[in-house]
Amino acid sequence: MLRSTFGIAAAALAAISTWGLTATSASADSGFNGTYTFIQTSNGGGMGTWTVTSPCDGEGCVAHVESSGNWTADFHMSSGLWVGTTLRPNGLTCADGTVKDVTLTYVVDPNTLTGTFSSPPDPTCVESNSATFALDPVQ
Repeated sequence: MLRSTFGIAAAALAAISTWGLTATSASADSGFNGTYTFIQTSNGGGMGTWTVTSPCDGEGCVAHVESSGNWTADFHMSSGLWVGTTLRPNGLTCADGTVKDVTLTYVVDPNTLTGTFSSPPDPTCVESNSATFALDPVQ
């Protein structure tokens, strides 16, 4: 069931991940702004674009992310990492073909522009769902 979930999550990410962010800098103290190509680096891959806007930098700052996959989320700087959560309607397909809503939490390291996303366990569908990704600034 986990493999099926990852495949579905990868497909969902591919669909929603065409995100564009324009980054002036990748460091934690420069803000999180710009257009980025999202590249899923595990569990089947996937690409997308994020557009990120943030009026500040550092702890407590909020960056608004718009995905080309038709979702948005506010990411908060916490302990040097950007963390955001979004509800994806019909974003999870179980092994038996059942489609469910899924909440995904993204964590981005602003120094490496790499991160993870995961969903909580769903006992009727999958134990958990997680994958890694990289953000590539669009020039």
